[in-house]
Amino acid sequence: MSWLFLPMTLVIYYLSVRLYKRYPNPLLAPFLVSLVVIIAILLLCGIDYPTYNKGTKPLTFLLDPGIVALAYPLFTSLNEVRRQFLPIITAVIVGALVGFIVSMSVLHYLGGDAQMLATIAPRAVTTPIAMEVSRNLAGKPGLTATLVIIAGLLGSVGGFSLFKLLRIRSEAAMGMALGCASHALGTAKATEINPKIAAFSSIALILSAITTSLCAPMLQWFIHWIS
Repeated sequence: MSWLFLPMTLVIYYLSVRLYKRYPNPLLAPFLVSLVVIIAILLLCGIDYPTYNKGTKPLTFLLDPGIVALAYPLFTSLNEVRRQFLPIITAVIVGALVGFIVSMSVLHYLGGDAQMLATIAPRAVTTPIAMEVSRNLAGKPGLTATLVIIAGLLGSVGGFSLFKLLRIRSEAAMGMALGCASHALGTAKATEINPKIAAFSSIALILSAITTSLCAPMLQWFIHWIS
C-alpha cells in the first residue's frame, strides 16, 4: 500500500498549485494546502508517519538537491551580492543573535525549561542543521523540525503580505528577512516572486546556518545562564 503515497502526494500538490493559481491567496499556498490535506488523510485512514515516509522516499531523496538548487538565484546575482557583502554578513549575524535571545528569553519567561530552550534555539535554520544543533544542545530534534517547518510556513505564506503592509520595497531587505527567518521555504517562495529577492534569501539562508552552527557553544552557555 505504501507505493500509493508517492502518486497521492504528487496529485495533491498538483491540485494545490492549480487551486493557488486560480485563487492566489497566501492561505492557499500549495505547500500549506498539501500539508493539511495529507495530514488529514493520514489521520482519517489511521496511517502512521513512518509508513507514509517509506512510500515517499524518492521525494525525501530529492530534498537535498532541491535545497542546493536554491543557490542558483544567488549565482545569477553574485556581483550585486559581492558589493553588499559586509552589510549582508552583519545583518545575518545580528539577526541570528537577536533571534536567539528574544525567542529563548520569551520561552523562559513563559516557563520553558532548559530542554525546550535548546529545542527552540535553532528554529530559524534549515531542518538538517537545526536538528543537529538541537541534538548537540540536548534539545528535542523532532520538535525542532516541527518548529522549523512552522517558521518556514509563516514566512512563505505571510512574508510578502507583511512586507507590503510595512511598505518594505528593498529587494535585499526582503530577501534577507526571508532567508534568516524562513530558510528554504521562504527562499523557495522568493524564487517564485523575484530572482534578486531569492538571491539575497539564499545567501541569508546559508550564512544563518553557518552562524547558528558556530554559535552552538554560546547558545549552550546562554541556556545554562538563563535557566
